[in-house]
Amino acid sequence: MKKRYDLIVVGAGSAGLVAAVQAKGLQKKVLLIEKKRSLSASKFLNDIPCASLAYYASLISDSSKLENAGIKNNQHPDSLKLFNYIRDQVKLLSAHTDAKNLEKLGISFVFGDAAFEDGHMIACSGKKYTARKIIIATGSHPFIPDITGFDSESLLTTESFFRLKRLPGSIVIAGAGPAGCQMAAALSIMGVKVVLLEKGETILPREDDEMRRIIQANLKKRGVTLILKAQIEAAQIEKRRCTITLLAAEKKRRVTAEHFMVCCGRKANVEHLNLEAAGVSYNDNGIDVSRLMRTSVKHIYACGDVTGGYMYTNRAESQAAVAVVNAFGKTHKKMNYSGMIWNLMLQPEFAHLGLTSEEARARYGTFGIRIYKFPYKYSMNSIIRGNEDGMAKIVCRPSGRILGAHIYGESASAIAHELQLAKMNGIKFGKLSFTMHIFPSYGDVLTKPSLRCYIDHYSRNIVINLVRALLPHRRR
Repeated sequence: MKKRYDLIVVGAGSAGLVAAVQAKGLQKKVLLIEKKRSLSASKFLNDIPCASLAYYASLISDSSKLENAGIKNNQHPDSLKLFNYIRDQVKLLSAHTDAKNLEKLGISFVFGDAAFEDGHMIACSGKKYTARKIIIATGSHPFIPDITGFDSESLLTTESFFRLKRLPGSIVIAGAGPAGCQMAAALSIMGVKVVLLEKGETILPREDDEMRRIIQANLKKRGVTLILKAQIEAAQIEKRRCTITLLAAEKKRRVTAEHFMVCCGRKANVEHLNLEAAGVSYNDNGIDVSRLMRTSVKHIYACGDVTGGYMYTNRAESQAAVAVVNAFGKTHKKMNYSGMIWNLMLQPEFAHLGLTSEEARARYGTFGIRIYKFPYKYSMNSIIRGNEDGMAKIVCRPSGRILGAHIYGESASAIAHELQLAKMNGIKFGKLSFTMHIFPSYGDVLTKPSLRCYIDHYSRNIVINLVRALLPHRRR
């Protein structure tokens, strides 16, 4: 017997949970289907543990500055306690999204593999369910490359790493994207010997070129061995040691460590959904969607990692909210990616908003943008706190309209959110110089360059310059 719903949400990750709860808030009859016997979103398996590890690494990094103030601190982390504590944090944070709590909200759920029968019907665990609208939010999984001598169970990912009982003494990380760099930064601070491999010519390829060079230099300063243009040829495990054979700079090299972690990106979970039966278009990168989050089938939507692109939790949750509004609302809402923002816990933190300087220059030309920089070493609060590493870089139009911001330093996320608010509400960068900020704080990271922007804008104003030229004191 078929069970009918207003909405079926396939996948209980970050996007799926938001979609299900929001639709229920609109008084819709909702069914949530999840493959695993748990409703734990990927943020509880990956994002939060990594952020927690990075936070405790930052505490260790900060404690190292105590010696500058004459305070001795020689403690090293108890990795068993650390890992147990992180796991306890994850349990605490994920408790409100378990099946029992969702049931209290009135959301129905089933566990099992979901597969489309047609455009409105989904089969799962021997039963069939139909709905007026369907949202696909099946997320993604770590991409594991084929490596001679290694099976997938022998490799660590950012998810399986936190099942270890202790920190390793050494580790090789393949992939210098966001996940690989974050893990390398945190583990190196905690005393782990880290070798970071990247097949490309640079780390963090989506970031501003100048900023990633600064980040790369800082990783090396913290003791991370970085090998670029590295092609892994084979790997071998013997007596709890991993030996990786690779080709770099046309030379063969071998690196050894206790563990080998793969951070080579993620792949959209589209297998076994039988999307063809519903007529949903997809490719190797994920499901094709419009800015309405609508698929090629009018009443079927998709959101989160399964749509490919930037696989961040905040993006997934925003897409889910837009999908529900468009599925059941009377007006349409489009995703606005111009305010796309994320952070990387790199010690210090890095925040990214909008366009990089390279992207802005390609779009508007060299003379169509203005770049304002402010090194943290000139911030009074940075000097007080001993956090002088870092830089803020804001990319604007000549008018002062914010195009992007890239901040590497303490409290980067908080600073970036102020810029995001200004950007999304059309507030020009120069006007932030008139906003009163707390002192001492990192507010001067914005107010000092924004004042330069304000002065630049008016110094280039043709009308103002003409009036100045005509003023009596100018004619003397």
